[in-house]
Amino acid sequence: MTSESTSWESFVARHRIGDRVEVTVTKALPFLGSLIEAPDGVPGLLKGIRLEPGQRVRARIDAIDGEQRRISVVSG
Repeated sequence: MTSESTSWESFVARHRIGDRVEVTVTKALPFLGSLIEAPDGVPGLLKGIRLEPGQRVRARIDAIDGEQRRISVVSG
Protein backbone atom coordinates (compact mmCIF):
# COMPACT_ATOMS: atom_id res chain seq x y z
CA MET A 1 0.00 0.00 0.00
CA THR A 2 1.39 3.40 -0.94
CA SER A 3 1.63 6.33 1.43
CA GLU A 4 -1.12 8.07 -0.59
CA SER A 5 -3.40 5.03 -0.18
CA THR A 6 -2.66 4.89 3.54
CA SER A 7 -3.44 8.60 3.93
CA TRP A 8 -6.70 8.28 2.00
CA GLU A 9 -7.79 5.21 3.96
CA SER A 10 -6.94 6.95 7.23
CA PHE A 11 -8.97 10.01 6.22
CA VAL A 12 -12.11 8.13 5.13
CA ALA A 13 -11.99 5.91 8.22
CA ARG A 14 -12.31 9.02 10.41
CA HIS A 15 -14.47 11.41 8.36
CA ARG A 16 -17.95 11.40 6.85
CA ILE A 17 -20.03 13.80 4.75
CA GLY A 18 -21.14 16.63 7.03
CA ASP A 19 -18.02 16.51 9.23
CA ARG A 20 -16.11 19.75 9.73
CA VAL A 21 -12.38 19.77 9.00
CA GLU A 22 -9.64 22.36 8.87
CA VAL A 23 -8.23 22.71 5.35
CA THR A 24 -5.38 24.66 3.79
CA VAL A 25 -5.86 26.47 0.48
CA THR A 26 -3.30 25.43 -2.13
CA LYS A 27 -4.57 27.40 -5.16
CA ALA A 28 -7.37 29.81 -6.09
CA LEU A 29 -9.40 28.86 -9.18
CA PRO A 30 -11.34 31.41 -11.26
CA PHE A 31 -15.10 30.88 -10.93
CA LEU A 32 -14.83 27.54 -9.07
CA GLY A 33 -13.37 28.25 -5.67
CA SER A 34 -10.10 27.06 -4.15
CA LEU A 35 -8.11 23.88 -4.27
CA ILE A 36 -7.44 22.65 -0.74
CA GLU A 37 -5.50 20.12 1.24
CA ALA A 38 -7.41 18.40 4.04
CA PRO A 39 -6.01 16.35 6.93
CA ASP A 40 -3.77 13.44 5.85
CA GLY A 41 -2.89 15.37 2.67
CA VAL A 42 -6.23 14.59 1.00
CA PRO A 43 -6.86 16.99 -1.92
CA GLY A 44 -10.15 18.69 -2.60
CA LEU A 45 -12.14 21.70 -3.70
CA LEU A 46 -13.59 24.45 -1.53
CA LYS A 47 -16.64 25.36 -3.61
CA GLY A 48 -17.43 28.95 -4.55
CA ILE A 49 -14.86 30.75 -2.40
CA ARG A 50 -11.53 31.98 -3.72
CA LEU A 51 -8.96 32.37 -0.96
CA GLU A 52 -5.25 33.01 -0.97
CA PRO A 53 -2.90 30.01 -0.97
CA GLY A 54 -1.77 29.17 2.55
CA GLN A 55 -5.00 30.31 4.21
CA ARG A 56 -6.51 27.81 6.66
CA VAL A 57 -10.27 27.59 7.03
CA ARG A 58 -12.80 25.39 8.75
CA ALA A 59 -15.09 23.71 6.21
CA ARG A 60 -17.80 21.05 6.03
CA ILE A 61 -17.29 17.93 3.90
CA ASP A 62 -19.88 18.03 1.11
CA ALA A 63 -18.74 15.00 -0.94
CA ILE A 64 -16.18 12.21 -0.74
CA ASP A 65 -15.03 10.81 -4.09
CA GLY A 66 -13.47 7.41 -3.44
CA GLU A 67 -12.65 6.80 -7.09
CA GLN A 68 -10.70 10.06 -7.52
CA ARG A 69 -9.55 10.09 -3.85
CA ARG A 70 -10.58 13.68 -3.24
CA ILE A 71 -13.23 15.62 -1.38
CA SER A 72 -15.43 18.66 -1.85
CA VAL A 73 -16.02 21.05 1.03
CA VAL A 74 -18.15 24.11 1.66
CA SER A 75 -17.45 27.03 3.95
CA GLY A 76 -18.64 26.81 7.54
